[in-house]
Amino acid sequence: MKLEVMPKPRGLEAEQREDAIETSELELWKHVPLSQTTEVAYDETTLVPPLNFSVVDDGIFRSGFPKIDNFCFLKSLDLRSIVYLCPEPYPETNMEFLEKNGIRLHQFGIEGHKHSTRRNHHQASCPSVLRLCLPRPDPREMKLEVMPKQRVLESEQREEAMEMSGLELWKHEKPPRMCPLPPPPPTPPLPPPPAAGCDEATFVPPLNFAMVDDGIYRSGFPEAANFPFLETLNLRSIVYLCPEPYPEANTEFLEKNGIRLHQFGIEGRKEPFVNIPDDKIREALKVVLDPRNQPLLIHCKRGKHRTGCLVGCLRKLQKWCLSSVFDEYHRFAAAKARITDQRFMELFDVSSLKHLAPSHC
Repeated sequence: MKLEVMPKPRGLEAEQREDAIETSELELWKHVPLSQTTEVAYDETTLVPPLNFSVVDDGIFRSGFPKIDNFCFLKSLDLRSIVYLCPEPYPETNMEFLEKNGIRLHQFGIEGHKHSTRRNHHQASCPSVLRLCLPRPDPREMKLEVMPKQRVLESEQREEAMEMSGLELWKHEKPPRMCPLPPPPPTPPLPPPPAAGCDEATFVPPLNFAMVDDGIYRSGFPEAANFPFLETLNLRSIVYLCPEPYPEANTEFLEKNGIRLHQFGIEGRKEPFVNIPDDKIREALKVVLDPRNQPLLIHCKRGKHRTGCLVGCLRKLQKWCLSSVFDEYHRFAAAKARITDQRFMELFDVSSLKHLAPSHC
C-alpha cells in the first residue's frame, strides 16, 4: 500500500529524455537515403498510415510525422502539399519522397512547448488566410510591460497597507443605516426556446462522427439536432447496422431529403464467443463501395462496435496494416473495445471484394 509520488525534478527528467529520443530519431532520419529504404517504403502488400492519421475533410488529412513505412500510404492519397508545423528542417529522406511525387512543402515553424504553461504562437507562423480573418488588435492593448521583482513586491506591500488601513477604518465606523429598497419590477416572460434541431446558426454532428474516405462518413445514431448538419453532407444513402426499426422522425428526414436507407440488422454483441454475421458485413461493404450510393453515412447506436467492424474491414480492403486498423477501432471504442471485434476484423477475408476497392500504390 505504499504510494510513491514522483517529485517534479524526476518528471522534468522524463520529459527531457523523451525530447532527446525524439531529437535523436529526427537526426537519424536526416541521414537515411531513400535508395536504401525502397523495399520498406514501397511494400504494396499493406499500407501503414502515419501515427494518429485521420481524415479532416475532403482532401484534408492530419497525422503525426510520416516515417519511411508510411510513404506508400501517403502516395495513395495523391497529395499536392504538406503543411509542416515544426521548426526543425525536413529530413532528407522525406524531401526526396516529396520531390519524387511532386508534393510541395509548406513549413510553419511552431515551437513545441512542454515546459511552459503559456504558448506563444506567433501570428507570422499562421497562413495568410488566417491573418486576414483575424481582427486587427488595438495597438494600445499590445503593450506588454514586464514588472521587475522589486516593483512587484512594492505593489504587493501597497495593497496590504491599503487593506490594513481599510480594516482599521471599519473598526471605528458606524454601520450605515439600512433603508428598505422598493420591490423590483416583474420581469417579462422569456420567449420559448427554439425547437431542437431547427437552429441553422450552428451545426451539431452526430455522436462519434468522422470522415472515413471521400463520400463515406461514420457516426452514432443521428438525432433531430443533427439533421441540419446531415443536410450539409448531401447524402444519398444511409447504412444502418441495427435490427431495430428506423424511427419515424428519421424516416421522414430521409424522405424529405431523398436519402435511401440500407438496413443490415446486426445484433449488438456484448457476450463473448458470439459470431458476427460475416455475410451481412460483406453485403454492407458492397453498398458502401458502390459510388452510386455515395455520399453515405454508416451508423449503429454509438458508432463504436458494429460501425467499427465494418470500417475495419473496409480498411483491410484498402490494404491498411492490421495494427493501424486496430488503432482506428480503439480511437472510437476506447475502453469499450472488444476482443471479438478485433478477431473478426483480423480473420475477415477480403479477397472476394478486391474487385470493388480502388487501387492503391
